[in-house]
Amino acid sequence: MRAVAHKDLPALRELVAEDAVFVDPHYPTPRVVGWTEIREGLRWAFGAIEAFGFETVLGFETSDGRHAVVEVDCRYVLRGGRRLAFRQVFVADVQDGRIARREAYEPHGPGGLVGWVLRLTRLGRRLRRFFGRLPGR
Repeated sequence: MRAVAHKDLPALRELVAEDAVFVDPHYPTPRVVGWTEIREGLRWAFGAIEAFGFETVLGFETSDGRHAVVEVDCRYVLRGGRRLAFRQVFVADVQDGRIARREAYEPHGPGGLVGWVLRLTRLGRRLRRFFGRLPGR
């Protein structure tokens, strides 16, 4: 969370496995696989969110250190100054000292303007994929 709060892609690269899976309903692509896709999702987030704030509420780790669950109060400032505050839970699996899977759970889907922007972004991506598959392209 510190690396995200500091928008530190090199530090995140060291923490995340090459073939990791990240799932987060707040991103334009809710499920991404591999560092390249994860990096693009992080770049999108770093561009959309001016400041990240995380306060750990609860955290649990398995005795072997391979699995963790963290409940977090998130306080973000979007570009333009809008503030968001919500709670979410992160579940992570670690292999060989790096994050192999990270999934975020929220008590709600993103609503309001953020929800509409994400829905439109997802629709645009589906349309680009669809039109990219048409014969002659």
